[in-house]
Amino acid sequence: MFDCLLNGEIRTCRQGQDSCETIERRCGPKTIIMKGCKQTQACLTDARAQVRLSQTGERQCNLNGYNSVCTCCCEDNWCNINSETCRGMQFDCLLAPTVDNSRVICSKGKSPGSTCRYQCGSGYWPHPFENQALTCLIDGTWDRPKPCCARYVHHT
Repeated sequence: MFDCLLNGEIRTCRQGQDSCETIERRCGPKTIIMKGCKQTQACLTDARAQVRLSQTGERQCNLNGYNSVCTCCCEDNWCNINSETCRGMQFDCLLAPTVDNSRVICSKGKSPGSTCRYQCGSGYWPHPFENQALTCLIDGTWDRPKPCCARYVHHT
């Protein structure tokens, strides 16, 4: 158990509530900051959902500041220090998926914004071609499915 700053007062979180959650809601010029204890997995689920692209191509947690909801989760005093600027969390992707007959080179490992390029071995070609480069998104997912490296067969 640990302490979380809640409504301006330090509160000890209950058993099972092992994260502090900071929610920053912005609507026009008004900002509302709420804090509380929450189960870590539930807090991370909220944060991850807010950075995913919706069907309209927008994120709930965005940097325009006009209409935004951002959630930050922490398991230490970070939530209680300078918490007026919660910009949501970023999640590392899992390691780039392995592809037979290829090697992969990533620009920033598995961090958000990293681009991983697949290079197929001699006699193999990436399929589909446009999937030979994957980018790690801030919600911890890759922007497209992995390619496969297919052997080129010449028909006579």
